[in-house]
Amino acid sequence: MAHGRLTLRRARHDDLTDLVKLEAACWPTPLAATHDQLSARIATFHRGQLVAQIGEQLVGYSSAQRIHAELITNDPLQYNTVTDNDRFTTTHANDGEIYQLVGVSTAPEFRGRRIARQLIDLQIARAWKLD
Repeated sequence: MAHGRLTLRRARHDDLTDLVKLEAACWPTPLAATHDQLSARIATFHRGQLVAQIGEQLVGYSSAQRIHAELITNDPLQYNTVTDNDRFTTTHANDGEIYQLVGVSTAPEFRGRRIARQLIDLQIARAWKLD
């Protein structure tokens, strides 16, 4: 188990191996983000991809993108349409008026420590600062 202080920071491409493991530990296979999806998210909107780290271990992850309002007016509204199949490459807009929190993951052994709450709070704070 990791020891040390909790650090929240932007996800980096060198986190991908650990992020894939974290997603697999947190979500059933059809819902866990893949290496390609996570890589695309970081490349597309790195400011919205946050990790929680204790020591050298990633213990949490939150993902967000900015989208235009018309993206959510489609009927029926479908997750894969709003997230570009979890990649954000065609749905994220730097000037999007909606800051969409897409997901939050906390390593099972670290649940109950308010890690997800801190990631969500940081996402909300960042959303308020965007123009």
